Amino acid sequence: MATFTNELQETRFKRELELLEDLKNTFTITAKKSSLGYTVQISMENQSFFGFDSKSLVFEIHLHGKFPLQQPKVMLETVIGFPSIADGRDLLEDIIRRKWDSSITAYEIINLLVNFISSSQNQISLIGKYHLGHPYFLDSWEVKESMGAFPCIEVDPLNPKFNRERAIVITHTMVLQFDINPHLNNVGHLIFWATLQSIEAISKSKIDPDRLNIQWKRCGKIQGFCQQFRVFKSKELVELILSNVEKLGVSIKKEKPKTPTLQEEDVNVNSLERINVKEILEKINETEKDIENGIYKDKINSLISLYQQATEYFSALNDPQFDIYLQKMLALFKNEQYMKILREDEEVEKKEENSEKDEEVKEQVGDSSNEDLIKQENSKNNEETDANEVINEEKSEKETAEALNKDLESVSQQEVTETMEAPQEFSPQVIEADLQNGNVDSILEDVIKATEAIIFENIEISTDENSTIKNQNELIIDASLESLHETLSEETKEKILIEENKESNLAEESEESNFIETEIISAEPENSLTEPENNVIEPDKLDNVQNLEQEEYKLQSINIKSITYYAEDNRI
Repeated sequence: MATFTNELQETRFKRELELLEDLKNTFTITAKKSSLGYTVQISMENQSFFGFDSKSLVFEIHLHGKFPLQQPKVMLETVIGFPSIADGRDLLEDIIRRKWDSSITAYEIINLLVNFISSSQNQISLIGKYHLGHPYFLDSWEVKESMGAFPCIEVDPLNPKFNRERAIVITHTMVLQFDINPHLNNVGHLIFWATLQSIEAISKSKIDPDRLNIQWKRCGKIQGFCQQFRVFKSKELVELILSNVEKLGVSIKKEKPKTPTLQEEDVNVNSLERINVKEILEKINETEKDIENGIYKDKINSLISLYQQATEYFSALNDPQFDIYLQKMLALFKNEQYMKILREDEEVEKKEENSEKDEEVKEQVGDSSNEDLIKQENSKNNEETDANEVINEEKSEKETAEALNKDLESVSQQEVTETMEAPQEFSPQVIEADLQNGNVDSILEDVIKATEAIIFENIEISTDENSTIKNQNELIIDASLESLHETLSEETKEKILIEENKESNLAEESEESNFIETEIISAEPENSLTEPENNVIEPDKLDNVQNLEQEEYKLQSINIKSITYYAEDNRI
């Protein structure tokens, strides 16, 4: 097998350019060098493609990466019709119709393009593929009609340290996500792709317009999951998605916002006015920093109280910051280190209480003994008392003292036993269950009640007017799910990193509650796109799976909010 070297590549580039000279009389061909390698552009005049006539069809052959050992990508750049395949997908395999071999030249590919254009009768959805981990020029979508690239930051509300610079690309039929290359201008590495019909819902924050949630449908063994972004042009992104979905034959129905069940005036307005929320948030920040330096019971209790005040305040105002502090409170209850400290202090307090009870019992026994001794002295000094009565009295006193001592030992043993009993083990699952059932102590009661105050605004998308809603946030799905991911090729083995995203049902419900929700349902119009089954990632085909959390977080049963496919160590 040939070994890649820069000298080999430069020699091959020179040969390719020489061969292309012979085609310049037939096609308009230009070659340019970029930061990723060479790009050959071919313009074909007066062509008919997929039933559309075009004065000029422009294709590009990207000789990037480790070409010729790595296969090039062939892309259509001319947008004709809707939907169009000029969306960044690689057409090479559909053009050459055989496995890539390093002996295949750009000259041969261009000659095969003519047959590809004239004989393409497959559904658009079955043509082309995307390559995870490969670099793409992001500006190529910005100049295409009904497409766009949107810079953004992917975040995780449960993990403040998680933020990644991304770009979301919307095409006529696809959502592509890229990890920005910090060293190459306007270049991103593809980490995720999915069809527009794979989106279950888009949620937009009512307070922070740049904050978006994208909820993905379940696909086979891969459960649905949610990603959250801060998109700098969120309005344009949502409008573009809705516009393209409509063009694919999906109708949109938008609901009016529901009246909140808890109005602001229903809360004690005067008390809200008296609350200095800025001071509360400052205290939260200070207390969190103090706990980082040393964990103490009073600090933990203080932080719980501050979180409670913040959640009560923001929930009454329908402010999405409610989610942040609710999640912080839940995270605190899930922290075993914090809970261990609280349990240890409770055990010490209980032991002190038991010691006090022991002292009280001893004092009671002592008082009873003194009274009996006084009676004994009085009986001895009584001249009229019979000697037998004196003996009987002494026996009675002795029996009484023994009985009292036995009672003391019994009480002490009982208290010691109670003291030695282990406190009930803290379980985050119990806390979460109580939160869902509403059976929780005073710390969280107001928080749970406050969740009823959240406003929903839904944009519902269904395939026909007769479609009905099962419940507030669920639509009847009339079509099969679109595949979310592409099968990894042998040339590019992707490392998959499942980020820390612990999620409870209550957290997910609260997160969704503070968003304006846009629900999208898969449709099967005549021109709808259905990805081939071989593009779905099967668990047994995944290489280098790295799980940072627990073993149950597997692709067969994902219970997390976002999945990120990284190719940082295998970039091409």
